[in-house]
Amino acid sequence: METLQDGAVTAPDGAISAFPLPENLPIILDRNAFFLYYAAPMVLSKELLDILACPLCKTPVRLEGALLLCENTECACRYRVEDGIPNMLIEEAERPCPKCSAQREWLPDKDTVRCPKCGAKFTHG
Repeated sequence: METLQDGAVTAPDGAISAFPLPENLPIILDRNAFFLYYAAPMVLSKELLDILACPLCKTPVRLEGALLLCENTECACRYRVEDGIPNMLIEEAERPCPKCSAQREWLPDKDTVRCPKCGAKFTHG
């Protein structure tokens, strides 16, 4: 590898180049665009975090990287923070099953998430 004057790094064959990434930041591979980029830590005010709650179970959420995680382990919904704005839509959330980790289905008419793999259900209330 060779470091160029502008800080780019080249592979020994010279075919691949990339700019060095900051240390201690998560690196994301965008499989559609075939490049790497880093995820800058999301910053949300303490005041906003104090009032945010999971829309499914009404439990507080905590910020981890670019995700807001529901603190209720049976619900376990994960909401993305995009450009500093929390996306708190249940239908767009990650809804991992706490038993088998499969993505659970959102059944809005029943206010329920159901795992298609193991059949586990979670309904608030």
